[in-house]
Amino acid sequence: MKRLKAEIEKEPLDSVLCLCNVKGGKTNAEINQALKEFVKYSEPYMKMITVIGLEGLQTIVFNGILMFTRSKKLTTKKSKEEALDWLAQQ
Repeated sequence: MKRLKAEIEKEPLDSVLCLCNVKGGKTNAEINQALKEFVKYSEPYMKMITVIGLEGLQTIVFNGILMFTRSKKLTTKKSKEEALDWLAQQ
């Protein structure tokens, strides 16, 4: 996340389109907190973020992040192709 933050900071505010694939990703309290902080920090730079690959507990964590950050810039899609098409329209 440190490397990603450094790259995002180089971009104009409200300009970054992001696709995040979490398929097979692990989750725990430390990771959940880091994700919440990252979403909150990066929100001014993000135009939109779409997440693919959510399964089981990841869906619950994602919904928690939405509630914590109150971000209107986060969405989920079922496939990479669907996500890329959607981002291209933003």
